[in-house]
Amino acid sequence: MSGRRKSENSRSMSLAEPSLDDCLDCAKVLDVNGNILSFNSNGLAAMEISDFSLVEGVYWPSIWPGNLREDAQKALDDARDGRTGTFHGLCPTLTGMPKWWDVLVTALPGRAGPAARFLVISRDVTVQRTQEKAARQLREETQRLNERLTAVAGASAEVLWDIDLTTGQVWWSEGMYSEFGYGPEQVGPDTAWCEDHMHPDDRERVTESMRTACESGATLWQAEFRYRKADGSYCTVADRGTITRDASGRAVRFLGAMRDITARHARETRQKLLSEELAHRISNTLSVVHSLVVQTAKRATDVPAFANQLATRIAAMANANRSLVAGNWAEADFEDLAMSQLAPFLDDAAQRINLSGPNVAVGMESAQALALALNELATNAAKYGALSVHDGRVALTWSVNDGATLSVKWEERGGPPFVPPGRTGLGSMLIDHGIPNASVERRFDPDGLTCSIRLVLTKR
Repeated sequence: MSGRRKSENSRSMSLAEPSLDDCLDCAKVLDVNGNILSFNSNGLAAMEISDFSLVEGVYWPSIWPGNLREDAQKALDDARDGRTGTFHGLCPTLTGMPKWWDVLVTALPGRAGPAARFLVISRDVTVQRTQEKAARQLREETQRLNERLTAVAGASAEVLWDIDLTTGQVWWSEGMYSEFGYGPEQVGPDTAWCEDHMHPDDRERVTESMRTACESGATLWQAEFRYRKADGSYCTVADRGTITRDASGRAVRFLGAMRDITARHARETRQKLLSEELAHRISNTLSVVHSLVVQTAKRATDVPAFANQLATRIAAMANANRSLVAGNWAEADFEDLAMSQLAPFLDDAAQRINLSGPNVAVGMESAQALALALNELATNAAKYGALSVHDGRVALTWSVNDGATLSVKWEERGGPPFVPPGRTGLGSMLIDHGIPNASVERRFDPDGLTCSIRLVLTKR
């Protein structure tokens, strides 16, 4: 603004009313018709008006955008009627810079009535509105984020938690209710409740590991422990968290997720036991094979005989193992076990071997030993006994006494006259002494061999 214009403006204001240049807001005076008479210096600067003549005498409501002119006119009419008119809106400066204004219009003192002049105070609230808008957007985005997190937490099988380390307060996600069965009124608000629900045998270990993580400068923590559910039972959980620190490095927040891994833990424990048991069984099987090799070699008369006898005995063990596999390695059905050992002899003697007895399962060690014994009995019967002649017969019967003892009887009839063996072979040893927890009696009657076995049933 030129010095002349400023002087004229000031003079115009002085003739009408005191100068408004001390006002920090945009202040202007309107004549009785609402035309601009004067502007204060701060107002000209705020509106980016370089020359007052550009707005002098302009009808004030007309400087507002079309959507706000009606509001400006109403505020002026309110002032003309002795009230204070107010409104707010977005109006650009003379150079086009958008600004938000809070506007107040009032009649000047002593100027009421038809000759009234009006004072307009427009306060630039652009920064405030921008901050409010940013704050509102932040609140809305935070609300949307919280809604998304709530939805995710509700759909997750994990229990999310957030510990304020400065107050000890704890927030739990929906999972504490859906996964662990607690009601909102049952869940405590602090770490004391959380620690109280850890298994007593795990509590000190877990809380100490969390404390150490916070004090050591770590950012990550994890542990597995038992946690009490609402019904009083304990589940095994995998818990992990992230530690947030302030500028000084002090831990201020601990956020994490806890998942029920009881089923997985049980599977892993079962798998470990199975692996250990398998290793034990393989070791036992190899020991038995080693013993068979050594003992068969001692009693064989030549290499072909040794090979044949050893192959037959190992095949018997293999057949026994197949029966065990069907029983998940825990036990074998006795009838399946017997059929697997007698199968090589059934093609020629299907009508001469009779099997009869109830369903009964025997444990692994007993099954393997019984398999070897039955194989020896059948082999001897085919070589020297009832199955070596056309009219011979074999009856294999079994029964269970008091659910604890298995009685097995092998009876040969119609075979050749019995000739006592010259020495006790490995086969006889396998029959008489190879079955654990069993008593064996063999009778060589004129009608044929009778072998009775009484076995204490042992199941895993």
